[in-house]
Amino acid sequence: MVRIPNLLTLPQFAERHRAFSLGRLRHKAFHRATNGFERAFIRDRKRLYIDEERFFECLLAQQPGGLGLTGEARPGHHDGGQH
Repeated sequence: MVRIPNLLTLPQFAERHRAFSLGRLRHKAFHRATNGFERAFIRDRKRLYIDEERFFECLLAQQPGGLGLTGEARPGHHDGGQH
């Protein structure tokens, strides 16, 4: 079965997720080839969309300890905490 992404324009995403300003999203989009967010953006002709789920997957993958969407450390990653 094909996964149907929830696509939003940058302004729509910024409105829905107020923690991310439109300027910050444009910066992530412009540098997507080098910042780990390439799979979160989809271009259709001149319009750029954000795949909402993939954006957060990319964001969480960059967190210390490699947290996934569940907030649990992924296998092969340590939590960086004191034992």
